[in-house]
Amino acid sequence: MTAAPEVLFAQAVAAHQCGDLDGAEALYRAVLRADPNSAAAPANLAAISLARGQPGPALDWLNRSLTARPGQPAVLANRAQALTALGREAEALADWEALLALEPGHTDVLNIIGDIRHRLGDNEGALQAFSEASRLEPHNSLIAGNRAAVLHALGRDHEALEAADLALELDPASAKTWTDRGSFLMGLERDEEAAVSMARAVVLAPDNAEYRYNLAGCLGKLRRIGEAAAAFDAAIALKPDYASALWNKSLLLLAAGRWAEGWPLFEWRWTTRGLANAPSISGAPVWLDGSPLEGTTILVHYEQGLGDTLLMLRYLPLLSAFGARVVLAVQPALAPLCEGLADQVLKLGEAFPPHDFKLFMMSLPLALGGGAPPPSVPYLAAPAEARGRWANKLGPRTGRRIGLVWSGNPGQANDRNRSLALDRLVPWLQADADFVSLQVNYRDSDVETLRAHPEIADFSADLTDFGETAALIETLDLIITIDTATAHLCGALGKPVWVLAPYALDFRWGLEGSTTPWYPTTRVFRAPAPGQWDGVIGEISALLVSEAT
Repeated sequence: MTAAPEVLFAQAVAAHQCGDLDGAEALYRAVLRADPNSAAAPANLAAISLARGQPGPALDWLNRSLTARPGQPAVLANRAQALTALGREAEALADWEALLALEPGHTDVLNIIGDIRHRLGDNEGALQAFSEASRLEPHNSLIAGNRAAVLHALGRDHEALEAADLALELDPASAKTWTDRGSFLMGLERDEEAAVSMARAVVLAPDNAEYRYNLAGCLGKLRRIGEAAAAFDAAIALKPDYASALWNKSLLLLAAGRWAEGWPLFEWRWTTRGLANAPSISGAPVWLDGSPLEGTTILVHYEQGLGDTLLMLRYLPLLSAFGARVVLAVQPALAPLCEGLADQVLKLGEAFPPHDFKLFMMSLPLALGGGAPPPSVPYLAAPAEARGRWANKLGPRTGRRIGLVWSGNPGQANDRNRSLALDRLVPWLQADADFVSLQVNYRDSDVETLRAHPEIADFSADLTDFGETAALIETLDLIITIDTATAHLCGALGKPVWVLAPYALDFRWGLEGSTTPWYPTTRVFRAPAPGQWDGVIGEISALLVSEAT
């Protein structure tokens, strides 16, 4: 005679509590055979599946339990956890929100909802959840810290800092909040204070590689190179495959001119969070081992921005000198400039010819010895036909011709510290010169300034690719530009160019001085702090006047 379902269930619970998962599972299944509409048995079978690390079967059992009896808070919570384990966070969020509707004011659930919304990119929704949780439980340091993090994600760093300070009043030993606070201070350009905060996190949690990595990045921004390198090394010692630390250390070393140390570490760029994995462009081997190139074909493929491509094109003749046939896959806007540098130039989407080796463009320095940049400027020239056209378009020369570039892509990470409004450059126009805009696109605020200053010639409609831009540049005597692809184009053409370099670690412009090893005809004007251009603008104004006399 079969025992009653309630008896079987009691036996199953007893076995479950004793840790006999196999026995408990068999008894719960017996309950379901006796009572197919049971909600409790599948809920407990789900708990067993979760304990075994099997979220898929657990989800099936939880769905059955909620079909039998909807609105069970504990079952909703377990289903949300199973969905999260399966990577189905949007569905998990719906369950947590349903649970919150059943149990309003549940701060733990609000905190989870905020965390999921944050991960899904809904930072406004995350802030709403964390703010409500904080209102209900104002002395909860975890909630205060989470609210601070999402305020930072929204770009509200002043408020984030206030929230972090509150969290630290509640829990001064929270290493995570100290390192987060440092990030907020960096967002406010208060880097010295940020370094102190991040160093506190390292003291509290010395075995945390991420906190040491954060400190290293802050110290690097402060140009404290030795300390930054040591902090990167400490992070890497704790986590030897820490790709972001290894790659960012390479940027630090390269900015300091330590080429032989920096270029090998630069290869870690493919496994960082900031770059996609290296695209599998072909089945050919990567040429990094110095294999003989005589009689071979090597495919060199662009990988990052236009400026990086322009920087690296100098290396292509060295491959040809080894006897290789060089096939270059390049951004379409640069193709007209590259015809003389490679045996074949491909635009995006064109099929690759047969080749023996491949190489991504930013790996060229390492593949060719890992040393300092070769002194090969100029290595680009504008198409001859375009040069003649632009000479005719500008007409007879009446004085110095100066090209201007003052803003770049607003989506670039550091654009707020490199781009300028055109009206800030108006003092330069007092110099005895003809000014030419090399901008292709204008921001709304610059259009009115451009109308008010017709002495700046605007040829934006005619600058259809970099071949045209190069031809216009070659008619000029001097170019003054912020850190954009145009700066690299001028350097590669060997034209006199003044570059307004933002206050940031950048191996292209180095750490100090007015020169860069990449471009001998470039003069570097450095912002003394992030976004502080007044002194540089004044210095250039004085030079424009003095060099005209």
